[in-house]
Amino acid sequence: MKTVVNFRDLGGITTSTGKTVKANRILRSGELVDLANEDKLKLIDNYGLKSIVDFRSSKEIDERPDDCLENTKYYHIDIMKDVENNASKSYFEDNEEYHPDEMMKDVYKTIILDDTANQGYRSFIDVLLNQKEGSTIFHCFAGKDRTGLGAAIILTILGANKEDIISDYLETNVPRKEANDKMLEEKRNQGASEQELEYFNLFMSVKTDYLETAFETANEKYGSFLDYIINGIGVSKNEIETLQEMYLV
Repeated sequence: MKTVVNFRDLGGITTSTGKTVKANRILRSGELVDLANEDKLKLIDNYGLKSIVDFRSSKEIDERPDDCLENTKYYHIDIMKDVENNASKSYFEDNEEYHPDEMMKDVYKTIILDDTANQGYRSFIDVLLNQKEGSTIFHCFAGKDRTGLGAAIILTILGANKEDIISDYLETNVPRKEANDKMLEEKRNQGASEQELEYFNLFMSVKTDYLETAFETANEKYGSFLDYIINGIGVSKNEIETLQEMYLV
């Protein structure tokens, strides 16, 4: 994809039972803004896109609304609507006491503990349960944090190994590099300091520690990440079996 940043198909990931996630069913990406017609056609024709799930805030959507794609349903699920955190803090402050790494860990921990975020992921699961054919693409702005947790949730439901979930999560750093470098150059031209650029680059990347914080928080409150999905998000065991039947081969 030329204009869909951080795009990939979760198809092909194997599970602990030896099954494989079906191709052209569950897609993830960054925002779907200013797409080339070629990429729109690929999503519709090659991937059979039927549903778009947008995890961004209303403010983000007002500023940069997703492109309209023919014959697709659009779902807005604001994952961080009621999350109280320091994500709005300037990433360019010289604040050694609150490093971007610590900020991102706080964000992941807070999302796991936030009822509205969990309700949002529940709504995302409902979209997948109702998508009998074709593909669903889910995204936020960069496709790394809200989307990264969404991917971890559905892959856990489907029975993927933790190592493969983390591998998919870290893959973000490869397709995002070009877009991140472009933004860094813009910040540099605007006079950002080297520390500001370093902090921004950290914020726009992912690390294993961030996702591990989500796993650890879920373990502490619910006993395991799967128990968080069942008891925190509210996905029943029957629904888990249905999703596995729908999305595994």
